[in-house]
Amino acid sequence: MDQKMTQNCCFFSKSSRSVIEYLGALSSNQLDSLTTLCDTFVPSIHDANSYGHQDQGNIDDNEDSYTKFLQTSASMNGTPQHIAWMINNRLQHPKLNLCKLALWLLSTRIGTFILCGKASLSTQFPYLQTFSNISPKKREESVKSWATSCFKLLRILFFAAKILVLLVFYTQVNDESQNSSWKALGYAGPDPDFKKQKQENMNSNEKDDQPFGPLYEGIISLKNSQKIIFHRLQELGFSVSKPHNFKNARRSTECPAFIIECDAVVVGSGSGGGVIAGILANAGHKVLVLEKGSYLARTNLSLLEGTSMDQMYLGSGLLITQDMDIMLLAGSTVGGGSTVNWSASIQTPQHVLKEWSESYNLELFESELYKEAMKIVCEKMGVQSEIEDEGFQNMILRKGCQELGYPVETIPTNAPSDHYCGWCSMGCKDGKKKGTAETWLVNLVKSGNGAILPECEALEVIHEEKNDNSGKSKAIGVAFAFQNIEGMREICMVKSKVTIVACGALSTPSLLKRSGLKNPNIGRNLHLHPVVIAWGYFPDSPSTSNEIWPKAEKKSYEGGIMTAMSKVVANFEGSGYGALIQTPGLHPGMFSALMPWVSGLDFKMRMSKYSRTAYIFALARDKGSGEALSPYSVSYKLDQIDEENLKAGLEKTLRILAAAGAEEIGTQQEKGRSLKVNEASAKEFERFVKEESSIEIGKHSVPICSAHQMGSCRMGVDPKTSVVNSKGETWEVEGLFLGDSSVCPTAIGVNPMVTIQAISYCTAQSVLQLLKNQKNAPSDHYCGWNAFGCKDGKKKGTADTWLVDLVKSGNGAILPECEALEVIHEEKNDNSGKHKAIGVTFAFQNIEGMREICMVKSKVTIVSCGALSTPSLLKKSGLKNPNIGRNMHFHPVVFAWGYFPDSPSKSNEIWPEAEKRSYEGGIMTAMSKVVATFEGSGYGAIIQTPGFHPGMFSALMPWVSGLDIKMRMSKYSRTAYIFALARDMGSGEALSPYSVSYKLDQTDEENLKAGLEKTLRILAAAGAEELVLNMKRGGV
Repeated sequence: MDQKMTQNCCFFSKSSRSVIEYLGALSSNQLDSLTTLCDTFVPSIHDANSYGHQDQGNIDDNEDSYTKFLQTSASMNGTPQHIAWMINNRLQHPKLNLCKLALWLLSTRIGTFILCGKASLSTQFPYLQTFSNISPKKREESVKSWATSCFKLLRILFFAAKILVLLVFYTQVNDESQNSSWKALGYAGPDPDFKKQKQENMNSNEKDDQPFGPLYEGIISLKNSQKIIFHRLQELGFSVSKPHNFKNARRSTECPAFIIECDAVVVGSGSGGGVIAGILANAGHKVLVLEKGSYLARTNLSLLEGTSMDQMYLGSGLLITQDMDIMLLAGSTVGGGSTVNWSASIQTPQHVLKEWSESYNLELFESELYKEAMKIVCEKMGVQSEIEDEGFQNMILRKGCQELGYPVETIPTNAPSDHYCGWCSMGCKDGKKKGTAETWLVNLVKSGNGAILPECEALEVIHEEKNDNSGKSKAIGVAFAFQNIEGMREICMVKSKVTIVACGALSTPSLLKRSGLKNPNIGRNLHLHPVVIAWGYFPDSPSTSNEIWPKAEKKSYEGGIMTAMSKVVANFEGSGYGALIQTPGLHPGMFSALMPWVSGLDFKMRMSKYSRTAYIFALARDKGSGEALSPYSVSYKLDQIDEENLKAGLEKTLRILAAAGAEEIGTQQEKGRSLKVNEASAKEFERFVKEESSIEIGKHSVPICSAHQMGSCRMGVDPKTSVVNSKGETWEVEGLFLGDSSVCPTAIGVNPMVTIQAISYCTAQSVLQLLKNQKNAPSDHYCGWNAFGCKDGKKKGTADTWLVDLVKSGNGAILPECEALEVIHEEKNDNSGKHKAIGVTFAFQNIEGMREICMVKSKVTIVSCGALSTPSLLKKSGLKNPNIGRNMHFHPVVFAWGYFPDSPSKSNEIWPEAEKRSYEGGIMTAMSKVVATFEGSGYGAIIQTPGFHPGMFSALMPWVSGLDIKMRMSKYSRTAYIFALARDMGSGEALSPYSVSYKLDQTDEENLKAGLEKTLRILAAAGAEELVLNMKRGGV
């Protein structure tokens, strides 16, 4: 297999493995130890009849599949080779070398004695055996002892080996995408309806782009030739160039293969980045999205658990904390977590908003903007709370709660009521689940202003120091790496006006640190929403009842994954910190990784019950926190309060399962205890529930999972305690925004998708404002004639932006040289006294020079003639509101000037340079807020520069005599004007553009005088030889 195929293949696919791939991963001795370890966890059991069938689960009518399942060992399926390949190509963890060391030790006699103790002893010379030579029974006992060992490293070894072996064995597939154990488990594999749909599409001759997903036109594959990549980007309006050779470049990021220019670059396309990208693109800005994961949409999906984890999850779904105590799941595909989550769409709870607003002083979270944001994102996702047919696990949760009198409610989802699908964690086969790849990113693509580059990795945010002595820097883009068409690594750069990082709470901190940000809060305050799970078995042939419930055709892995929840221990009305009770979506691989392992036979018996086993979990809003140095280096400490809340939740889940009718219940505690509910007395039941829910959580005793990570770059009002401000902008780097779950001030306590989207919506408004405030011309736009129009279109007024969109849309036209006469409106028939606009009449001069009057009839009318002309049009139209034309503000301006001769009288230095002229260059690029009082009353004056050509210059220059004005005008090209502009409290009235009155407020006058004083001082300090005010007496 060539290098390119090896890198692109999926480790769960048997057909893509070859012996060559394992070379370099493990030695032959290590592989031998691994093979023996795999067969200890998944042994071949030939004498199945001697164990009896009374406790078997889903035996098919043809028992051959069950017998084959029992007799198939891990090595018979090639599981050890798969794991060896993963160790070499996929796994990244600080303790990976310890696992390799353990495999080497198990290949030696002394090492086996160290790890297995007396089990390795033999009565024959040399009296010590290697792991592979120990009897199967003793191997099993040794491995089981690791799970409860007092030595932490042995517990870690057991935990890691168990997860890897079982997850791979139950997810690996053959050339027909089948697994030999699935039939015995009662598992269908990929959604049968989906397989049928794919086959129909293959057999159809009709061309249909819909299966490729709605983003197809905006996706640019970097595995194309550079020529195609350039062409596609340029087609979408992006500037692409090859840089000059960087001979003195010290880092690879300083000499990129090519440079892309845009208004905004967004790193990440999930619930945060996708929202921001869609909003910015819809507003007319050029947006480039960089996504580490691939784009898999609709019929491109496999709906195979192992393949999906490899292709759509960070770290191939095998992330775990440094102490290997908590399993972490995070999406890594176009659409991020919103593509693979379980559809729950819960708004930020009110007590959380109150805490963020009052305890963290973040006014955003009790603002109208945030309320609007939640409403908009929910509407965008089509969030609703109806269910036509509830799935197996949620039926059980709902019934158990109702039987016990616990509160239970329906979870709002971003899928329609008939969305009976249990494969949502592998993508949405029909696009009904409205993640960002089906909503906000569709806006990006349809706007014509955006593109998505999948399968590329952001290396660092590029920023440069500002020239204002603030010590801050400004983001100017992102360097990223990708694998080109030849399989080689290339590095490119995106230059942008603003940069948005939205890689998720596990990845954003490491990108910021690689980029040189020093804020000590980066990566800290990480919250995980820790989860502990209980299970209950509901056979399709009950032992004590004739009623089969849930119905026999119901399977645990089918139906809406998350539609019911209980807040019985959520404590929303108290401290706000408690636990929610919900259901997960578990397919055989993850089910096996979480189920306790006691022995090879016991585990296969548990797995045979898979399709009728319900999982229910408790999710804590955690006070405890950790740190994310990278996705592969995460530390976390469970707070005592969180552990108590999880224990309380675990107790409730066991009671709920029993109340719903489970015949057997248990938890994930590694001793693997369970209780036959119908055979137990009330006292035995109570003792079991209390004991199982009081065992210490974590430390490899009761496994913890996390699918929600947040808070690692939290929002706040002080850089000493936070990473970003309330606008989402980093304290250190201007123009660098964060837009993902990392900005959450604390844990949220509910599924975070709506909250992340709402915060990101608000952040997008801040980004839009920043882009609006920036100059609407490129940095090389050295032009002083902007007041006469833009000769090259580089200044982006509406005629070069929004009106271009109007024309390109094919839905608009512009009529110049016509004058609106009045708005036509007619009285409504609802007795309200109000009128309804129905159009506008306008006048123009026809081809013969005659005046003609026409009418436009419209559904809505927008008047946008400016503050001087709009009032008169409204009055001509018969509107009577007395406020029309009043309260007009002017931003009054006063000027001072300074003369900078090109032959100074007191210095040999000519400054500015002799070739510089007052009327050339960017008109307005610098300003001072020295008397602006933004932090005080908000009413003051800013200091800026105008663009004056001779006519306006002469009109404003004081006239003392004819000779004097000509002498002053002779200095025109080296005279600098600076003005003070007041935010005025005074106001006036505009009856028409030709009838305007205005009264300057005393406060405004004082502010202008203060500004005028500063302008004179500034000119003098800059080296002016002559100063003057624009006063009648023309004093110099």
